[in-house]
Amino acid sequence: MKESMKNKNNPLVYKVNLKNKVKSLNIIKHIFSNLTENKKLNLLINNKQFQKKLKIDLEYYKKISNKYKINEPNGKGKEYTLYSNILIFEGEYKNKKKNGKGKEFYENGKIKFEGEYLNGKRWKGKEYNNNGYMVLELFGNEKVKEYYEKNKLKFEGEYNNERKWNGKGYDLDGNEIYKIKNGTGYIKEYNENNNLIYEGEYLYGEKNGKGKEYYDDTDSTEYPMDSEEYKEFLEHQMRMEQMKHFMCHCCESRHFHEEPKKEIKKERKKENILLFEGEYLNGKRWTGKGFNLKGKVEYEIKNGNGCIKKFNKENQLIFEGEILKGQTNGKVKWYRNGVLRFEGEYSYGEKNGKGKENNRYGKLIFEGDYLNGKKNGKGKEYNYKGEIIFEGEYLNGDKNGRGKEYNNGKLIFEGEYLNGYKNGKGKEFDFLNGKLIFEGEYLKGYKEGKGKCYNENGELIFKGEFLKDQKWKGKGKGKDYYLQKLIFEFEEVEYINGKVTGKGKEYDKNGVLIFDGEFLNGMHWKGKGKEFSFDKLIFEGEYSNGKRNGFGKEYYYNGNIYFEGEYLDGKRTEKGKIYDCEGKLKN
Repeated sequence: MKESMKNKNNPLVYKVNLKNKVKSLNIIKHIFSNLTENKKLNLLINNKQFQKKLKIDLEYYKKISNKYKINEPNGKGKEYTLYSNILIFEGEYKNKKKNGKGKEFYENGKIKFEGEYLNGKRWKGKEYNNNGYMVLELFGNEKVKEYYEKNKLKFEGEYNNERKWNGKGYDLDGNEIYKIKNGTGYIKEYNENNNLIYEGEYLYGEKNGKGKEYYDDTDSTEYPMDSEEYKEFLEHQMRMEQMKHFMCHCCESRHFHEEPKKEIKKERKKENILLFEGEYLNGKRWTGKGFNLKGKVEYEIKNGNGCIKKFNKENQLIFEGEILKGQTNGKVKWYRNGVLRFEGEYSYGEKNGKGKENNRYGKLIFEGDYLNGKKNGKGKEYNYKGEIIFEGEYLNGDKNGRGKEYNNGKLIFEGEYLNGYKNGKGKEFDFLNGKLIFEGEYLKGYKEGKGKCYNENGELIFKGEFLKDQKWKGKGKGKDYYLQKLIFEFEEVEYINGKVTGKGKEYDKNGVLIFDGEFLNGMHWKGKGKEFSFDKLIFEGEYSNGKRNGFGKEYYYNGNIYFEGEYLDGKRTEKGKIYDCEGKLKN
């Protein structure tokens, strides 16, 4: 009995039990939410039933992961981010793991690590931060050197399971500030301005015992790495860098030259403002007091429990919430520039339960369920006006399952989603009158597969197959629009591989008629037709193979005839007459 219960909760056993029989989409979602990304990929590769249930082909299974690999089990390979297709690793593999030389990259293209790997882990090499400075050097066998920016030594010694174990620490001036042996000692940590940010007891490679934390004047943000606030901060930093680059480029292009300024050495700040004082356990604050920038006690915790507050460098409140056993647990609030950005429930340091997100103006943009820090379950999204734009199901932070989209409060789509994209069966509605205009299949956000289109009166105007939103195979009639502008009007046509054959009218982007005639295999015209420019008739006659062929007439903009006669391959022949703008025959 115990063994069966153990198997029931083990996703890997689910993988075996459901290999030949997929019971429900809910079970699949449950499995995916408990598997690592690589296991998700392997599950879909080896299980055709899962592919069929989720409507995923062998290439599309990669959408379950945030990255995908192009490699052989042994040899050279590459890894890319999935959605933006950015290279994040290239190097050597052995037994499907990173082994040998390789490089890792940030998504902005800057190098993150360069060196050697062993059994999938970094072994020897150099690690860089996003500013291009080396921050860590590995020498194999856990021997390491840590650096401040600009290549100044911060720590030299040995790691044990990626924790400092034996070695010495230094400040920016090169002074030795602490020693640790077998993961034990009294350490001090300094920031890039050489200001103290932590001092305290160290045990088993972590902060354990009495310690003090100080406000970090180089910390640009204290928001969680996966939060919308942190993303906004990074976008702001990127815009500032782009503006700086643009101004430098302008100055260089205009040959602005200034006399070199004498470098003024600023004294480093030595003021240490206490942030927290007390005891730590396993690297977490356990018992003690927290202070704001003015030195006022803002909270107390005991045995890892209590309510805490966090402040930024301007002494603005950015966080308040409950902690349990040293981790955020319970109701919390996140702020930015005095505006409430998130309010909801946390469990073990991550968003779990109900929550609400606001934009920078304090307007609600999302409310729903979270699991392990991501949107999971039912939720709703809103625009800046407070109008609902989506309601439905989420999985791992993306729209997954059934959902609805709205425009100005009116339903415009209802159907299935996979990894944030419309995927599966769905329906579209006219946002003006709410009537059904399309029903069919979607893939990766596009209309793809079988589908039907209807006009404003509910009449069927097309039935067939779609490929990336285009009518691909089938018969239809009626009108086609682009950005609410009429572009085609057909009587009875047939689509073959996306190309249309039959009678119709073509309009320009402003809805002005430019051709009235016949189409063949997607070519603009065959048979008799007309051409217009700025709503003026400029040609009427016969066409073949998309060109003027046969008898035709050309007109001036004033409506008088310019040429009448025979055309061949789009050009006038000698069999014809030419007139001046007043309609008189030229010699």
